[in-house]
Amino acid sequence: MASLVCDLGVAARVIQDGKILLVQEATGPHNGKWGLPKGHVEPGESPEAAALRELAEESGYTGSVMGLVGVRTAL
Repeated sequence: MASLVCDLGVAARVIQDGKILLVQEATGPHNGKWGLPKGHVEPGESPEAAALRELAEESGYTGSVMGLVGVRTAL
């Protein structure tokens, strides 16, 4: 079996009153574009905690995790 380097990231999908929360990227290659609050999972951090941390850091909102929406892999 081939080994795989793990680079785990998360995104928070927030839907309220039929609206989806988007944040505008401030830096990097996607500067100025809109997307979900997202980022990397820190060592020792759970994906759920990372999603909530990214949500708070990028939008100022708090929330709760209701479940997993999807998983993507890239080789």
